[in-house]
Amino acid sequence: MELLKNLDEERINSADYTADPEASGRMAKANKAKLTVINNVKNIYNASDNRIYVEVAMAGHNELIATDSETFKYWLIYLFEHTFQGQMLGKSDINTVIDSINSLGYFRGKKVDVFLRIAEVDNTVYVDLCNEQRQVLEIDGEGFRVLDESPVLFRRSDDMAELPIPKLDKKLDYLKLGDYLNVKDLDDLNMIVSYLLASFRPNMPKPILNLTGEAGTGKSMNTRLIRQLIDPAKQKDLLKKEIDAKELPVAANSQYLLAFDNLSGISKEGSDLLCVVSTGGAMTKKKLYTDTDEIIVDMKKTVILNGIDDISKRQDLVSRTVFIETPKLPVDKKKTESDIWQNFKEDAPYILGSLVNAVSTGLKNKGSDKTAYARMQDYGRFIADCSEALGWEKSYWQEIYPKNQDAGIKQSIDSDPFAAALVEMMEELKSDKLFEWEGTASELLEKLSDNLPSEETTYNRAWPKYNQVKSRLRRIAPLLDNRGITWEEERLNSKRLIFIRIERDNGDST
Repeated sequence: MELLKNLDEERINSADYTADPEASGRMAKANKAKLTVINNVKNIYNASDNRIYVEVAMAGHNELIATDSETFKYWLIYLFEHTFQGQMLGKSDINTVIDSINSLGYFRGKKVDVFLRIAEVDNTVYVDLCNEQRQVLEIDGEGFRVLDESPVLFRRSDDMAELPIPKLDKKLDYLKLGDYLNVKDLDDLNMIVSYLLASFRPNMPKPILNLTGEAGTGKSMNTRLIRQLIDPAKQKDLLKKEIDAKELPVAANSQYLLAFDNLSGISKEGSDLLCVVSTGGAMTKKKLYTDTDEIIVDMKKTVILNGIDDISKRQDLVSRTVFIETPKLPVDKKKTESDIWQNFKEDAPYILGSLVNAVSTGLKNKGSDKTAYARMQDYGRFIADCSEALGWEKSYWQEIYPKNQDAGIKQSIDSDPFAAALVEMMEELKSDKLFEWEGTASELLEKLSDNLPSEETTYNRAWPKYNQVKSRLRRIAPLLDNRGITWEEERLNSKRLIFIRIERDNGDST
């Protein structure tokens, strides 16, 4: 209330000056422009992303505009020219007004959270439909509905496109996705459905969707279609950027879904950044190249990668990833893009209605599933809580999720010669009723080299040096654990020995 009172006083003062031509004529342009802005904003916010926003009436609705945006600058110029009969603001005046409004917002603006596309507050999800009516979709445990006024503050980027209004006809309409996505089987389709459902939970750690396959199998088309049900974009629907600390915050500042197309690979830095995006975190980026001030970018996003299998070499990402391999398309089953989009546009409201109905069921049943999942516990349990609305058998999700994870882990082990050789060695020992190996790092490398297909592999960058063995074992530990293999290091008689053990089967004697 203090903020509103202060702004009302400012508005009264500005109204006095702008209504009196003689008084306003004596004022500097920048001061007149500032008071005119104050007189035409509904509110000023000091947001959690370290930006100042103003709420203004525009084209019959309220619009949230960041003061450091081009939109605010153009609105300021238009407002001043319209109010003062064609008078022009110079660049210096514009910068002065923006600085003054930022100061007012910083010290007296209401502290708020501002969201992009999807928000989750008090077990209720809000989705910005990005239509001209500024409507939002509200999803809770009772169902979903369209609101003409949003209870939360959404900002929009220029590239955001409109989501269709969901329509619930049949609960299983989500299966119509199978008419458009190129997937191997129903299990893979439902894994994509699980990714879509998780994407409506911005506060929850979410999996990364990784689409792999040969050229011409529709990976990019799959990505575009999935994007249309979460965060459609006008132009930048597929990002052709490397994943690094410079580019990722820029993309994340304007999109909720980050879809990287035909990546050539993922660096260690990119892998670490994707882990931040998957589990949730924040990064910063400078407002301008010359600024020391930074914008805080919420990195709790949802991500699709396509075109690469390199992610399987990044073991820290494997347990956070849904793996889908797109099969070859028979020539007689290929369709034109225009036909696909025309039919998808008709079905999308019903597919989306079925999905958000499942989200509502998940919110209603929140906490019902008590299954212990190896990783991504919140995601695993939420999808289980949604499964009632999807028509799944009770244990179906608990079967297909671990199966997908196992396939990803196998792919990861197969792509890592060190991990593959270690697993092979321990399984050979187990077949001989031996369940432990011990030795130094050098001895381990020498032993594993016996299982390599050629000597060239030992000179490959993927093969560690003796002083890299322990760090490599730590990195592949989640993969080994999936195969019942553990390791530890002990110092014995001035030697650092590595002990590697594999689980016994029930019938194995001690």
